Amino acid sequence: MFLRAEEPVNGANNGVMLCLYSPDLAGLRDQLLAGGIKVPPIRYPQYMPSGEIEFADPDGYSILVSHWGKAEQEAWEKRIAAKTS
Repeated sequence: MFLRAEEPVNGANNGVMLCLYSPDLAGLRDQLLAGGIKVPPIRYPQYMPSGEIEFADPDGYSILVSHWGKAEQEAWEKRIAAKTS
């Protein structure tokens, strides 16, 4: 559900993060940059080796977009299989 705020919104103080996955993180980043959105370079942390970007929406909310690559999919499937066996 989405509601219109009755008070000014300060996303930086709300402790909320939107996490998304993209099959083409580099392409998405290029598209965001072309649209005038400030997006940092893709980083490659140990927990997401295929890459991720994090930026703020106009209200200051944190948006994290990760690339869900083959390695992440296979690792996830392995963890799920171990839990169900």
